Amino acid sequence: MTGTRTAIVDAVAAVAPLAFVYFSGWAYLSAYLGDFDIDATQVNISIATVLVYAFVPIWTLKVLGTIAALALVYLLTVLWRPLVKPARRAAPVMLLVGSVVLLFAVKESAGAEAYRMALLVWQGQKSISNMVVKLPDKPDQTYDAYKSCKDSRRLRQILGTNDTMYVLCRNEHLPCWHAILYAIRSDGTITYSAERRRQENGTMESCKA
Repeated sequence: MTGTRTAIVDAVAAVAPLAFVYFSGWAYLSAYLGDFDIDATQVNISIATVLVYAFVPIWTLKVLGTIAALALVYLLTVLWRPLVKPARRAAPVMLLVGSVVLLFAVKESAGAEAYRMALLVWQGQKSISNMVVKLPDKPDQTYDAYKSCKDSRRLRQILGTNDTMYVLCRNEHLPCWHAILYAIRSDGTITYSAERRRQENGTMESCKA
C-alpha cells in the first residue's frame, strides 16, 4: 500500500507542473481570443503553441508572488517542527487550497495580459499581415473588402495556427473601435469574416493609428 501511494504521489508531482503550464497557456489564449469574440474551443491550437504562450501570464508579479508566498508557507511548515505532523495530515487540503489560489492568480493575470496584447492589435502596434488570398472564381464582396484593407495596410495579425490565420482589418475612420475579423486558411481561402466592435468607450486621442 505504501509503495502504491508513493507511486501515485510521484506521478502527480511529475504531471502537475506540465498541467499547470498548459492551463496557464490556455487561460491566456482563450482570454486573448475572447477579446475578439473568437471561441478558443473552435480554434485548432497546437499544444506547443499553448505551452509557448503559457509563460506570458506566469512571468508576472502576481503569479510569481503567489508562488513565492505558497513556497514560503511550505518552508515554514517544514522548518517549524511542532507543525510537521499536523501539516502531514492536512497536506491534501493544503495542496488543494494552494492549487486553487494559484490557478485564480494565473486566470486573473492571463486576463490582464491578454487584454494588453489585444489592445496592441486594436491600436495597430502589432505586425502588419499580408496573407496571400486566393482569387475567387466569381465576384466576391468579402474578397474585395479584404483586398482593399490589405492595400491600405490596415490588417493586423491576431493569431496564426497550423491551418488558419486570424487577422483584424481596422476601420479606416475608427481604427481602434471598429474592425472586420478575417479567418484565412493556409490554402488562401477566406473561411469567414465578421464585424467586431470594442465594448469600451474611448476617444480618438487614445488611439494610435
